[in-house]
Amino acid sequence: KLHKIIIKPHPFCDVSSLLKKYLSDINFELTNDSLESLWCKADIVYVSNMTSSGIESLVMGLPTIIYLDHNVINLSPALECKGAMFASSSQDFINYLENRIDKGDYKNSVHKITFMTTVHVIKKILGWQNC
Repeated sequence: KLHKIIIKPHPFCDVSSLLKKYLSDINFELTNDSLESLWCKADIVYVSNMTSSGIESLVMGLPTIIYLDHNVINLSPALECKGAMFASSSQDFINYLENRIDKGDYKNSVHKITFMTTVHVIKKILGWQNC
């Protein structure tokens, strides 16, 4: 399967130096395009738990993996939303990708996986400390 990663940082957050430092060996596209223009490019969305873009992606009908700190109660407004998945570890993330995609549970047959996220979330899921 072809994987394409799109990183959409917060508009007021320059993440270029962090991306070079921590993701130099990962092929990705960095964009500041509007979310509205990116939804049609996404098959799966991965977001932090502190953004409304996760709710927006769910409203758009996109499967959405939301980072969840395993040390806190999940009070996310997306808790009961169809398509919402919560990952508090890299293994949770991998399980969602392997199990859900391979079973064809998503709206389209997935030939590419597109993630829109922030550097903070990527660092968390890859297991880097001190994020």
